[in-house]
Amino acid sequence: MRDVGALFLALGIVSIWAWWRPALCTPAALAWVVQGSWHLAFHVRHLDAFEGIDLAGMLGSLVLAPLAASLALGLELRLRRT
Repeated sequence: MRDVGALFLALGIVSIWAWWRPALCTPAALAWVVQGSWHLAFHVRHLDAFEGIDLAGMLGSLVLAPLAASLALGLELRLRRT
């Protein structure tokens, strides 16, 4: 396992734990936004080896984690206001 694999494993554990501890939901989602955004930014700067459907698939999948976490944060904030 590489460093990034350990990071994803740790984020996954915290995310599952947050399912039972709602106080962890906001920090876990924020961690996914930060990690996912930096991970996407790294890969955007290293696109030389990809083209066509591979490029679209890679970028599309890398956008999912920060997008889903951002939506979760937005929903959390909206629910707190009501």
